[in-house]
Amino acid sequence: MRLGATGLVAAVAVTAAFAGRATAPPALPASATVSEVKDGDTLVVETGGKPLTVRLIGIDTPEERHPEAEPQYLAAEAHTELARLVGGRTVTLVADPGAGEDRYGRALAYVETPDGRDAGAVLIEAGLARAFERYDYARKARYRGLEAAARAAGRGVWQEGGLAELRWIVASGRGAIEVHAMTGGRFAVVVDGWARAGVKGRSRARDERGSLDDAIWEAHRALGAKRHDPSRALEILAAAGFVPLSAPAPVPATPAPPERPVAPPPPSRRGS
Repeated sequence: MRLGATGLVAAVAVTAAFAGRATAPPALPASATVSEVKDGDTLVVETGGKPLTVRLIGIDTPEERHPEAEPQYLAAEAHTELARLVGGRTVTLVADPGAGEDRYGRALAYVETPDGRDAGAVLIEAGLARAFERYDYARKARYRGLEAAARAAGRGVWQEGGLAELRWIVASGRGAIEVHAMTGGRFAVVVDGWARAGVKGRSRARDERGSLDDAIWEAHRALGAKRHDPSRALEILAAAGFVPLSAPAPVPATPAPPERPVAPPPPSRRGS
């Protein structure tokens, strides 16, 4: 089984964009002008003459410039759509109870367009974003419903049940992660000449290291990091228990001892 470096791997584990949320909402301006759209779910607004980076809360768009992910399917389209909705415009920023900044120092907020539309909801409806599942937020139920509708309609990343993305990955010649079944219900994960064998197919404890999804996720990180820093990719693989996969040198066969010559039978003495 071969898994593309993006797409199917992403179904195993979604990026933790909201890790490290603050316990109180930030002091957000009621409205601000968008000066830059960085990607499908991040933008910069000007407030009080100072830039403020805002991460749209509750959505996850395909990665475009992540340091540990290759550019993903429809990432550019998500970026373009958010820029069309809010680029250069004055938007409304709505905080969420309990959500402040993410681990990158970006303010978490809902972003509403001048005509009152929820930008995050628009992206989900178009199939250009997924509803974020890891944390609770006020609009989660609505976002999940919009995602289900987009999936049923086959929009965006949900085209052909995901096969459109897989075809795009294969056509792009991306690196692939191979999964091979082993004895005892274990698996081997192979990526870029490195392998981790004897991996459990299922983990009994939450976030248990050594399960198949953990190995695939680390392989995915390494493939993404390789684009920016090959040495970092090797560090990721080594730390995750991968080892170089190379055939052992053949052991020369020990030559067999020469056979002892067989003595001819004695001459017959008939008639003696």
